[in-house]
Amino acid sequence: MNSEQMLQVPAMLDEEEVTATVPNRYLVCCSYFYLSVVRKLQGDEWQAALHFLQAVLVSPRLVWTEFASQLCESLFPQSNMSMMQGNCSSRSLESVSSEDGIDEAIREVARRYKECLVYYQVMLYGETPWWRSYCGKQSARSV
Repeated sequence: MNSEQMLQVPAMLDEEEVTATVPNRYLVCCSYFYLSVVRKLQGDEWQAALHFLQAVLVSPRLVWTEFASQLCESLFPQSNMSMMQGNCSSRSLESVSSEDGIDEAIREVARRYKECLVYYQVMLYGETPWWRSYCGKQSARSV
């Protein structure tokens, strides 16, 4: 609980500013990613997914390269080849603009995922999500 409260403080920073020479976008992205980990450990899959998607919205490249490349590859398969090519290319003006395009494409998909997740979270309020009952049945069968 204490970790979650401490991670919420940097998550509220203005993404466009700088704190102690560190870009806030980096701090905010890291905060949301680790908030997603904390929520997952607490068993709150909804909020874990929302925090993860928010981290992607803040900095897709950072999440992809530093935290969860395999998860990003499965969530954003259409961007996988472009992202890998972007990492291997030289840092010319053309590659920078294509990297921005890749980041924006990933952000757009993350926005849609987040909108759908929020919609279903509202519609299923108070109900047990299907994956919890499904996972419970699977683990009971395997025992």
